[in-house]
Amino acid sequence: MRIPTPRQKTAKLFFALGHQRRLKILDHLQQSSAPLTYEQIWTATRMSQGALTHHLRILSDVGLINRTIKNRYSFYRPNRALLHDVLRIRSLEDFAA
Repeated sequence: MRIPTPRQKTAKLFFALGHQRRLKILDHLQQSSAPLTYEQIWTATRMSQGALTHHLRILSDVGLINRTIKNRYSFYRPNRALLHDVLRIRSLEDFAA
């Protein structure tokens, strides 16, 4: 199994940030003081369940959101540290190193 290079990880991160619906999900999570359930995100975004699941998976795979399962519910919260790092980028070379 190949280990992704820093540039590949950076490309996946920016791919995840490059979709309006994923940004909408991140915005809802950022505005919430507590983790949100799948149902809360679904209600707020009004997208199909299939699309929401797809976008949550992409955000989760790159580490932009964290998922916790409690009983039968999934709770999502933003990875504020990673989002903070992304916002501080001055050079893509610095970020990919």
